[in-house]
Amino acid sequence: MTAPLTKDKIEQLAPDQASLGAALKLMKPTSWPMLARNDDSALLWGECQGSGAAPYRVIVSRADVGYKCTCPSRKFPCKHVLAVMWMHCEKPERFEQGSTPDWVQDWLSRRRRNASTNTPDVSADPQNKPATSIRAALAEAEEEEKPSDPKAIARAEAQRQRLRDEREASVRAGLDDLDRWILDQLNLGLAGFAQRAAQSTKTLSTRLVDAKAQGLASRLEALAADIYRVPEQMRADLAFERLAALSLISSAIATRPNCHRRYRPMSAVSPAGPCAARSCWPIHKPRVLQATGSSWPPAAKCSPTSCAGSRPGCCMRHRRRTPQPSHC
Repeated sequence: MTAPLTKDKIEQLAPDQASLGAALKLMKPTSWPMLARNDDSALLWGECQGSGAAPYRVIVSRADVGYKCTCPSRKFPCKHVLAVMWMHCEKPERFEQGSTPDWVQDWLSRRRRNASTNTPDVSADPQNKPATSIRAALAEAEEEEKPSDPKAIARAEAQRQRLRDEREASVRAGLDDLDRWILDQLNLGLAGFAQRAAQSTKTLSTRLVDAKAQGLASRLEALAADIYRVPEQMRADLAFERLAALSLISSAIATRPNCHRRYRPMSAVSPAGPCAARSCWPIHKPRVLQATGSSWPPAAKCSPTSCAGSRPGCCMRHRRRTPQPSHC
């Protein structure tokens, strides 16, 4: 017989109070296009619409409180899992009985019952776990619905602005490191880039992660892996293309209007808005090139025959082939 899933059990499983509060906000019906269960309600699953195009898939096994969620959260269980458990405690009628889908069957076939990675031991050293309370989460939600004090709103806005400024400063410092690193690689020569790529990119990617530029860090790590997937005679070209793309992205972020003057060397036009930049900068290349015109510095479209170092702001790659023009 399946053990009942109680609120006390959910409180024990929650990693912290913030997770319970986040789970409460997810209990709206509009957040869950699908909620279902098997015949005896021993298995629950659902899809939660997150910020991405594909919904997060959540599975909960009531028999041993095992769970699985496809979201990238590092909290276990995440807010989506807690929300499914909580909804089943309060409104089990929201879960329609249905046949088990393939992605749930696949999880069942691969998991190990009572795996330590999925089922936390709530009885082990409870003092190391912060206190959690569903009642406190409900009280916090009620408090948020009350009209806020204007002074409190001003303080909260000032706090958010301070955090934004700190993030901007951190990202700018990471971009400076990236620009210096790219120039160092070009000065050392791309013919030997493959031999030093692993260690060099690892050091800089760690710095970029610390600077809250995870998107650029991921590109660097991919470069270190991809460099050995092409023939040796093509590795220098691949390195140049990837470094040019990194320089393109870095320059796009630097042209944003809210950046400091020295980070806007080309144009006041912002090809990527602040929101795009903060989300690891998914920039559409045609928009960038159209917004900046011929003053774009990286040589992403240059070739030895079409450029040879003659284009304005161009072609660091071709400096070793031709004398450097006075405008470079």
